[in-house]
Amino acid sequence: RAFNNTAIDVAHATSTVISWDSETYDLGGLHAAGSSNFVIVIGGLYLIHNHVEWANNGVGYRRTNVRVAGVIRAFATALASADINTTVDAMVILQLVAGDIIQVSVSQTSGVTLSMPGSDNSYTEITRLSGSS
Repeated sequence: RAFNNTAIDVAHATSTVISWDSETYDLGGLHAAGSSNFVIVIGGLYLIHNHVEWANNGVGYRRTNVRVAGVIRAFATALASADINTTVDAMVILQLVAGDIIQVSVSQTSGVTLSMPGSDNSYTEITRLSGSS
């Protein structure tokens, strides 16, 4: 499970690949802190969950994408809220092979640069469900 201690600014209508600077745990050695890449070490069936929190701003949409080798394999979009921070979750189960690279990208359409606040409220977690050991 990787997250960011520092806020990330995301420009309007720009896809931004997230580099995660901290880890809660990394039992499989999939991620190096400060990297955007999660590298699959053992092939198998994986659950990938990405949760992103955005600073409140009531204009536009917020989106998160899960990418494998640069190709979007899952995404989620939410309408922004002016009253509370907007959260977006993307979750997918995929058959992956050793060497596959997972990344998360985000985008937003508020008309201004918006922040993903720094905390473990935005994170990516990857769990191997089955496969070779």
